[in-house]
Amino acid sequence: MLPLSPKPWSELTFGCADLGDTRRTKRLVKVAAELSAHTGNSLSSSCEGYTALVTGAYRLIENEAVKPEAIAEAGFQATAKIARQSRLLLALEDTTTLGYKHAVRSELGDLGGPEGSKTRGFHVHSVFLVDADTERSIGLIDQERWVREDVQRGKKNQRRQLPYEGKESFKWQRASENTEQRMGGKMPDIISVCDREADIYEYMHYKLDNRQRFVVRATQNRILVDGELLLFDSLAQTEVLGKYTIVVPQKGGRKKRKATLQVKRKKMTIQAPQRPGGRPEPVTMNIVSAEEIGNDSEDRLHWVLLTTEDIETFEDCRSIIRFHELRWRIEEFHKAWKSGAGVERLRLQSPDNIERLAVILMFLITTDPTS
Repeated sequence: MLPLSPKPWSELTFGCADLGDTRRTKRLVKVAAELSAHTGNSLSSSCEGYTALVTGAYRLIENEAVKPEAIAEAGFQATAKIARQSRLLLALEDTTTLGYKHAVRSELGDLGGPEGSKTRGFHVHSVFLVDADTERSIGLIDQERWVREDVQRGKKNQRRQLPYEGKESFKWQRASENTEQRMGGKMPDIISVCDREADIYEYMHYKLDNRQRFVVRATQNRILVDGELLLFDSLAQTEVLGKYTIVVPQKGGRKKRKATLQVKRKKMTIQAPQRPGGRPEPVTMNIVSAEEIGNDSEDRLHWVLLTTEDIETFEDCRSIIRFHELRWRIEEFHKAWKSGAGVERLRLQSPDNIERLAVILMFLITTDPTS
């Protein structure tokens, strides 16, 4: 969050945690400071062999009166305080999983994948704030963790019949509600940046209805109110606004290369999908696309972005695309939380204990190399 040494960082992040007893809060601050000073180490090794410190740390983690949500709320409020200093903020969102194979797995949930997998755990949805002007990472403003029940496996069609509020996809709207609750009057200066999983009519209708800003990567070739063409087809016939070149970094088996992208933009009114209670009202939003030219390979870049942001000029569109390019920061956060902080290496014997320690560890991580 900030380039502070462990003790002042821990006090800033967790000093106001409401754990029902000030002694618990003081212990939380002390434990978090030790973990911060020894990032990636186990809880006991972080305490450097001091018996009293180790005992106190495990008492905190195993205390049922200490709620993970209360620990997290302290960190979110610390992030909110810092974030209010920024002119414009990006709320980068993504969903991941935390998987475990040891004895506690029997009390955890299905993570999808092959049936009969030995790995079980939590699903996690995080919201990470970044200063849009400086591109400096600020920290987590919201996170939801849940255990998916086994009975949901293979019942995708049945889940479609659930009301929107009862679906797992409601997590996107709930994250916005939680962010607004913490950021208050700063919400008009926050742009939610989401990948294709958030291309949900109800979510975008909520954002528009509440005058909240967003950039969502499109996945569905939606029906338009005007004309005979679908969204992607209509955009394909739109005049090119401009071109620019970027460097695509090496990643996995992908080689580093230069890519030239052409930019298009158009305002469109999208027909709402049919729902059990009827067809809701259509929604109007701006669409921006960045499509790589001169490359027919599978890794060719092509982003279609749904947004509330202005698209009048090429510079407007380029800013929107850049906001989407920064979405990788939330993926890097999740990766660092798992590997660097070691949240998936935890071997505690209770899901609640894992969650308490996981929440502390998630605030140790920042994806900004200058922080």
